[in-house]
Amino acid sequence: MRYLIKKADGIGLLSSEEKRGFIAEEFAENKFFVVKNALTILPPKSFPHVENFSGGKTFRLLFVSRLIPTKGLLETIFAAAELRKKGFDILLDVLGDGETRLVAENLAKNLQITEFVIFHGHVGEETVQEFYRKSDLLVFPTFHIEGFPMVIFNALQFGLPVVTTKIRAAADYLKEGENCLFCEAKNPESVAGKIAEILQNNDLREKMSENNRALANSFTAEKVAPEYLEIYRKLVSEKF
Repeated sequence: MRYLIKKADGIGLLSSEEKRGFIAEEFAENKFFVVKNALTILPPKSFPHVENFSGGKTFRLLFVSRLIPTKGLLETIFAAAELRKKGFDILLDVLGDGETRLVAENLAKNLQITEFVIFHGHVGEETVQEFYRKSDLLVFPTFHIEGFPMVIFNALQFGLPVVTTKIRAAADYLKEGENCLFCEAKNPESVAGKIAEILQNNDLREKMSENNRALANSFTAEKVAPEYLEIYRKLVSEKF
């Protein structure tokens, strides 16, 4: 790694947290640039208006990920059980597959909430978009070594409020109380508390929904590409 960094003129990283990590290891700061992933923004006419927050219905929570322990699925299921216990009418949709699925299914069974936690397995992108459209809240309490978690940023254009951990790109671009609420990693009570706070506050949900649609538009290829181009120009001008 040190050899490659020494030879490189510039290195793109997906978060300020990663950049701070390299600087802490005494790498030259000026070699590192925080860059964005571009989103495929769907035209509004390509899907009906989101159905979330309609009154008098069950709140649908959404978890989308490869099902591995560090993504926070078990914490999400514990949180769902706590919310049901407190009288919240919630349903948790789990999209994805992986090594944690069987453990998660058994946990839901042991907590007696199998009726309210639905495992859909691996699904195609169009189906994921349909779940974004009809969900009320994205829950992603990851403690994985994320870079730029696309599940979060893809959900923004559908106006989904988010409960997640304050790490990597989420910490760079999401603002507490504006786009999301940050929960503690490995803490189901924290996850449940943040979900409850959003579900109980209609004004907060609507504000986050509006803000997140606007934020998604800052990640279009048309807006991200010039930022890359400016980095390339800087590197070329310094080298020659």
